[in-house]
Amino acid sequence: MAASSGPGEVSGEPTFENTYPAFQPLNDDAELHVPDSADEGAPSGPEPTMPGTAADQPASQPQQPDTQAQGVQGAQPGAGQHQTTQAAKMATYNSLSGQLPQGEANGAAVNVHGTPATVCQMGDGYNIAFVMAGANTSCDFARSTAGRLMTLAPSSQDDLRAYIPAQVTVNSSVTQQNYSLTCNIDEHEVIRCTGGNNAEVLIV
Repeated sequence: MAASSGPGEVSGEPTFENTYPAFQPLNDDAELHVPDSADEGAPSGPEPTMPGTAADQPASQPQQPDTQAQGVQGAQPGAGQHQTTQAAKMATYNSLSGQLPQGEANGAAVNVHGTPATVCQMGDGYNIAFVMAGANTSCDFARSTAGRLMTLAPSSQDDLRAYIPAQVTVNSSVTQQNYSLTCNIDEHEVIRCTGGNNAEVLIV
């Protein structure tokens, strides 16, 4: 185990010694919404159609249900299904750490495997170290998203990646509206949640 070092360290394991000071407050007021069915939140009654759309197709070409969208909306938390590849996670962590300025990292611009982002919060716990906002996303929204996801893990000592749902609804403190985000984990072990008004939240 490497000895603890100061905030200027740019590589290696996070050295917060599992105290989780930065991430713990994120889930204090968290409210997660994972839809139970494809119909939840859908408008009641038939949807209007435009001339020339699928509704005008001949009977010999029946419309097929969008099973992919239903599967995403009805997905439940992963409950330990994802196994984090530590080598990929550490490579991403080291890449991000190497881009940070000395001193305060919050607000720093970084490149997450080709995606420009802003570091919003650093800490330890949930096997993550960075919460970041994409180009069209506020740090408040990124932190709210991370907080919602953290409510799915049994404790801060569990790996958050094992509990990421396919879809999550997050309330924006700026617009006071709920936004539906689609979440996945890429090959670099980056949790990416996208949706709403071109929002993107990245968690490593």
